[in-house]
Amino acid sequence: MILLKHTILTLCVLLSLPIVSLADTISDDEQTLRAIAIAATVEDLIRTVRLQYTRIVVNKLEKEGTGSALHFNKRGYVPLPAQFIRSIGNVKRGKSNSNSNSLPEHQFSLRSHWNINTSQGLQDAFERNGWKFLIAQQDRHMETEKSLRYLTWKPYIKVENTPSGKILRYMNADIASSISCVKCHNKYEKTKTIMSYRRINGTTRTKEFKLYDLVGSIAI
Repeated sequence: MILLKHTILTLCVLLSLPIVSLADTISDDEQTLRAIAIAATVEDLIRTVRLQYTRIVVNKLEKEGTGSALHFNKRGYVPLPAQFIRSIGNVKRGKSNSNSNSLPEHQFSLRSHWNINTSQGLQDAFERNGWKFLIAQQDRHMETEKSLRYLTWKPYIKVENTPSGKILRYMNADIASSISCVKCHNKYEKTKTIMSYRRINGTTRTKEFKLYDLVGSIAI
Protein backbone atom coordinates (compact mmCIF):
# COMPACT_ATOMS: atom_id res chain seq x y z
CA MET A 1 0.00 0.00 0.00
CA ILE A 2 2.93 2.35 0.65
CA LEU A 3 4.10 1.80 -2.94
CA LEU A 4 0.62 2.57 -4.27
CA LYS A 5 0.43 5.78 -2.22
CA HIS A 6 3.81 6.85 -3.62
CA THR A 7 2.64 6.07 -7.17
CA ILE A 8 -0.56 8.08 -6.74
CA LEU A 9 1.36 11.05 -5.32
CA THR A 10 3.82 10.94 -8.23
CA LEU A 11 0.99 10.94 -10.78
CA CYS A 12 -0.69 13.88 -9.03
CA VAL A 13 2.52 15.91 -9.09
CA LEU A 14 3.06 15.13 -12.78
CA LEU A 15 -0.36 16.41 -13.80
CA SER A 16 -0.18 19.43 -11.48
CA LEU A 17 3.06 20.82 -12.91
CA PRO A 18 2.58 24.45 -13.93
CA ILE A 19 2.33 25.10 -17.64
CA VAL A 20 2.42 28.58 -19.15
CA SER A 21 -1.01 30.16 -19.16
CA LEU A 22 -2.86 29.68 -22.43
CA ALA A 23 -4.07 33.23 -22.24
CA ASP A 24 -0.50 34.54 -22.11
CA THR A 25 0.24 33.02 -25.52
CA ILE A 26 -2.71 34.41 -27.47
CA SER A 27 -2.27 37.55 -29.53
CA ASP A 28 -1.96 36.40 -33.15
CA ASP A 29 -2.23 33.24 -35.26
CA GLU A 30 1.21 31.96 -34.34
CA GLN A 31 0.61 32.37 -30.62
CA THR A 32 -2.81 30.73 -30.92
CA LEU A 33 -1.12 27.71 -32.50
CA ARG A 34 1.27 27.65 -29.53
CA ALA A 35 -1.68 27.67 -27.16
CA ILE A 36 -3.31 24.78 -29.04
CA ALA A 37 -0.06 22.82 -28.79
CA ILE A 38 0.04 23.41 -25.02
CA ALA A 39 -3.59 22.27 -24.67
CA ALA A 40 -2.81 19.12 -26.67
CA THR A 41 0.14 18.44 -24.35
CA VAL A 42 -2.07 18.82 -21.27
CA GLU A 43 -4.59 16.45 -22.87
CA ASP A 44 -1.85 13.89 -23.50
CA LEU A 45 -0.66 14.21 -19.88
CA ILE A 46 -4.19 13.61 -18.60
CA ARG A 47 -4.54 10.46 -20.70
CA THR A 48 -1.09 9.20 -19.69
CA VAL A 49 -1.63 9.78 -15.96
CA ARG A 50 -5.04 8.09 -16.05
CA LEU A 51 -3.65 5.10 -17.97
CA GLN A 52 -0.76 4.66 -15.52
CA TYR A 53 -3.10 5.04 -12.54
CA THR A 54 -5.32 2.31 -13.99
CA ARG A 55 -2.44 -0.03 -14.79
CA ILE A 56 -0.33 0.44 -11.67
CA VAL A 57 -2.93 1.13 -8.97
CA VAL A 58 -6.41 -0.04 -9.99
CA ASN A 59 -5.39 -3.25 -11.74
CA LYS A 60 -3.14 -4.27 -8.83
CA LEU A 61 -5.92 -3.77 -6.30
CA GLU A 62 -8.41 -5.65 -8.46
CA LYS A 63 -6.08 -8.65 -8.47
CA GLU A 64 -6.09 -8.45 -4.67
CA GLY A 65 -9.89 -8.45 -4.58
CA THR A 66 -10.70 -4.76 -4.25
CA GLY A 67 -10.06 -2.07 -6.89
CA SER A 68 -11.72 1.23 -7.76
CA ALA A 69 -15.30 2.22 -6.99
CA LEU A 70 -17.61 5.22 -7.25
CA HIS A 71 -17.97 5.14 -3.45
CA PHE A 72 -14.40 4.35 -2.45
CA ASN A 73 -14.49 4.92 1.31
CA LYS A 74 -14.22 1.20 2.01
CA ARG A 75 -10.79 -0.05 3.02
CA GLY A 76 -8.72 -1.25 0.07
CA TYR A 77 -10.59 0.76 -2.57
CA VAL A 78 -9.46 3.80 -4.54
CA PRO A 79 -11.33 6.32 -6.72
CA LEU A 80 -12.37 5.44 -10.25
CA PRO A 81 -9.83 6.70 -12.83
CA ALA A 82 -12.20 9.51 -13.83
CA GLN A 83 -12.64 10.52 -10.16
CA PHE A 84 -8.87 10.54 -9.70
CA ILE A 85 -8.40 12.90 -12.66
CA ARG A 86 -11.30 15.05 -11.46
CA SER A 87 -9.72 15.45 -8.03
CA ILE A 88 -6.49 16.75 -9.59
CA GLY A 89 -8.50 19.13 -11.77
CA ASN A 90 -10.25 20.47 -8.67
CA VAL A 91 -6.89 21.19 -7.04
CA LYS A 92 -5.71 23.03 -10.16
CA ARG A 93 -8.86 25.18 -10.25
CA GLY A 94 -8.50 25.96 -6.55
CA LYS A 95 -4.94 27.19 -7.04
CA SER A 96 -5.92 29.37 -10.00
CA ASN A 97 -8.96 30.83 -8.22
CA SER A 98 -6.84 31.80 -5.21
CA ASN A 99 -5.05 34.33 -7.43
CA SER A 100 -8.01 36.01 -9.10
CA ASN A 101 -6.07 39.04 -10.30
CA SER A 102 -3.96 37.11 -12.79
CA LEU A 103 -4.74 35.08 -15.87
CA PRO A 104 -5.34 31.39 -15.10
CA GLU A 105 -2.89 28.62 -15.77
CA HIS A 106 -4.26 25.59 -17.57
CA GLN A 107 -7.40 24.12 -16.02
CA PHE A 108 -9.06 20.91 -17.08
CA SER A 109 -12.26 18.96 -16.50
CA LEU A 110 -13.89 15.75 -17.67
CA ARG A 111 -17.26 16.59 -19.22
CA SER A 112 -20.02 14.46 -20.72
CA HIS A 113 -23.65 14.35 -21.74
CA TRP A 114 -23.56 10.87 -20.17
CA ASN A 115 -21.90 11.97 -16.93
CA ILE A 116 -22.03 9.72 -13.87
CA ASN A 117 -20.97 12.45 -11.45
CA THR A 118 -23.59 15.21 -11.38
CA SER A 119 -20.92 17.93 -11.41
CA GLN A 120 -19.34 16.68 -14.64
CA GLY A 121 -22.17 17.45 -17.04
CA LEU A 122 -21.86 20.01 -19.83
CA GLN A 123 -21.61 23.38 -18.09
CA ASP A 124 -21.87 26.15 -20.69
CA ALA A 125 -22.37 26.99 -24.36
CA PHE A 126 -18.78 26.15 -25.26
CA GLU A 127 -19.05 22.65 -23.79
CA ARG A 128 -22.50 22.01 -25.27
CA ASN A 129 -21.32 23.12 -28.73
CA GLY A 130 -18.14 21.11 -28.30
CA TRP A 131 -20.14 18.00 -27.46
CA LYS A 132 -22.29 18.47 -30.59
CA PHE A 133 -19.08 18.86 -32.62
CA LEU A 134 -17.72 15.55 -31.27
CA ILE A 135 -21.02 13.70 -31.73
CA ALA A 136 -21.18 14.92 -35.34
CA GLN A 137 -17.74 13.40 -35.99
CA GLN A 138 -18.88 10.09 -34.55
CA ASP A 139 -22.10 10.07 -36.59
CA ARG A 140 -20.35 10.96 -39.86
CA HIS A 141 -17.78 8.22 -39.33
CA MET A 142 -20.43 5.58 -38.63
CA GLU A 143 -22.21 6.39 -41.90
CA THR A 144 -19.44 4.57 -43.77
CA GLU A 145 -17.64 2.50 -41.11
CA LYS A 146 -18.68 -0.27 -38.72
CA SER A 147 -16.35 0.76 -35.89
CA LEU A 148 -15.01 3.97 -34.38
CA ARG A 149 -11.63 2.40 -33.75
CA TYR A 150 -9.81 4.28 -36.50
CA LEU A 151 -11.59 7.60 -36.19
CA THR A 152 -9.11 10.45 -35.82
CA TRP A 153 -10.91 12.83 -33.49
CA LYS A 154 -10.54 16.58 -33.96
CA PRO A 155 -10.79 18.89 -30.94
CA TYR A 156 -13.28 21.72 -30.62
CA ILE A 157 -11.35 24.97 -30.10
CA LYS A 158 -12.41 28.53 -29.37
CA VAL A 159 -10.69 31.72 -28.23
CA GLU A 160 -12.76 33.69 -25.70
CA ASN A 161 -12.44 37.15 -24.20
CA THR A 162 -12.54 37.36 -20.40
CA PRO A 163 -12.13 40.29 -17.96
CA SER A 164 -8.54 39.13 -17.43
CA GLY A 165 -7.72 38.73 -21.11
CA LYS A 166 -8.06 36.19 -23.90
CA ILE A 167 -8.10 32.46 -23.21
CA LEU A 168 -8.11 29.44 -25.46
CA ARG A 169 -10.64 26.69 -24.71
CA TYR A 170 -10.09 23.18 -26.00
CA MET A 171 -12.32 20.10 -25.89
CA ASN A 172 -11.55 16.65 -27.30
CA ALA A 173 -13.12 13.20 -27.28
CA ASP A 174 -12.76 10.78 -24.40
CA ILE A 175 -13.67 7.33 -25.69
CA ALA A 176 -14.33 3.87 -24.28
CA SER A 177 -10.88 2.58 -25.17
CA SER A 178 -11.06 -0.79 -23.41
CA ILE A 179 -13.57 -3.52 -22.60
CA SER A 180 -13.21 -2.76 -18.88
CA CYS A 181 -14.12 0.88 -19.58
CA VAL A 182 -17.23 -0.20 -21.52
CA LYS A 183 -18.32 -2.60 -18.77
CA CYS A 184 -17.83 -0.02 -16.04
CA HIS A 185 -19.87 2.69 -17.80
CA ASN A 186 -22.64 0.28 -18.80
CA LYS A 187 -22.82 -1.04 -15.23
CA TYR A 188 -23.47 2.44 -13.85
CA GLU A 189 -25.98 3.25 -16.63
CA LYS A 190 -28.17 0.42 -15.29
CA THR A 191 -28.20 1.62 -11.68
CA LYS A 192 -31.36 3.20 -10.30
CA THR A 193 -29.50 6.38 -9.36
CA ILE A 194 -28.17 7.01 -12.87
CA MET A 195 -31.43 5.99 -14.57
CA SER A 196 -33.29 8.48 -12.38
CA TYR A 197 -30.68 11.17 -13.10
CA ARG A 198 -31.05 10.57 -16.87
CA ARG A 199 -34.84 10.96 -16.68
CA ILE A 200 -34.53 14.21 -14.72
CA ASN A 201 -32.25 15.56 -17.45
CA GLY A 202 -34.61 14.52 -20.24
CA THR A 203 -32.91 11.30 -21.32
CA THR A 204 -35.50 8.53 -21.26
CA ARG A 205 -33.43 5.59 -22.48
CA THR A 206 -30.44 3.82 -20.98
CA LYS A 207 -27.21 4.28 -22.90
CA GLU A 208 -25.45 1.10 -24.00
CA PHE A 209 -21.83 1.91 -24.79
CA LYS A 210 -19.70 -0.05 -27.24
CA LEU A 211 -15.93 -0.21 -27.60
CA TYR A 212 -14.47 3.09 -28.93
CA ASP A 213 -17.75 4.98 -28.40
CA LEU A 214 -17.65 8.60 -27.27
CA VAL A 215 -18.32 8.51 -23.53
CA GLY A 216 -17.05 11.91 -22.48
CA SER A 217 -14.62 14.70 -23.23
CA ILE A 218 -11.50 16.36 -21.89
CA ALA A 219 -12.11 20.10 -21.57
CA ILE A 220 -9.12 22.41 -21.07
